Amino acid sequence: MIIDTGGALRKLLDGSGLSVYKFCEVMNMSEQTVNAIMRGRYSPKMATVVRIADFFAVPLDFLCGRCTEEQARQILDNYAEHFQELRRAAYEDYLKTSGCKPFEIPAERQPYPYNLLHDLDMQGRAEFPGFDESRLDKALETLSEREQQVIALRYKNGLTFDKMSHALGVSRTRAKQLVQKIIVKLRHPMYYNEILGLNLDYEAHMAAIKTEEEKLNGILAEIKERIGSGSLAASWREFTPIAELGLSVRSYNVLTKAGCETVFDVRNLMKRQSISELRNAGKKTEEEVRTTIRKFLGESYEENTAD
Repeated sequence: MIIDTGGALRKLLDGSGLSVYKFCEVMNMSEQTVNAIMRGRYSPKMATVVRIADFFAVPLDFLCGRCTEEQARQILDNYAEHFQELRRAAYEDYLKTSGCKPFEIPAERQPYPYNLLHDLDMQGRAEFPGFDESRLDKALETLSEREQQVIALRYKNGLTFDKMSHALGVSRTRAKQLVQKIIVKLRHPMYYNEILGLNLDYEAHMAAIKTEEEKLNGILAEIKERIGSGSLAASWREFTPIAELGLSVRSYNVLTKAGCETVFDVRNLMKRQSISELRNAGKKTEEEVRTTIRKFLGESYEENTAD
């Protein structure tokens, strides 16, 4: 591909105060070639144009005559944001024309926030254009300053783990661990539901649960009476997912890793062993779980644990 870059190259040399001789020496080019380029008598190949752009740290658009020097500087001052805007615009055009099938493009080639949603396993549910990015921003604002920095470097700026390690002053392995830790945290229902807009009015939600609970408890009482079994759960509340208990991130992750999905699972676990014996748990975690379940079950709660 042949491109006329003479006028732009002359402006760059004049503005930098660099002589043609010195420029040729550094770039390993002949003075005859450079002078011919500046006079418009010779058009360099694309590889040469890229080398010149890298040397003067200017966008290719400037050397190709597609923008002024002032516009080029503005682009460089906001290069990360400008690059992401271009990628996102192209990606959203793709989504519109492909029937909203974002999984066809690998995560590392997707612009923010789609790359983050991909790693959070949310992309299939946050269909374009119905997804409200403000909910994601609101959830990210609750993270620590350090965590927000990690998210920005990895997903907004698109840095590799190697480049992240230099920016954060940590090893590559540690940079990867920091990203994975934040992803696990954002998958907690407290964040997950907020991002996808699934949080409902709490009082209305609990009233609906209570109404359904009364119906199910009536069915349970009839079943117990018919089969005479005392091995069933004391209340249908015990089949409530632990995600609805409002536990802390640590407690939720501890119980999930122990294989607990419902209150019933947690109570059975507490009969076999102490919560504090689980990995990453302690007395504080155990007390939180026990107090939360006691408050949730109310009168149907019976203290029957390994302790």
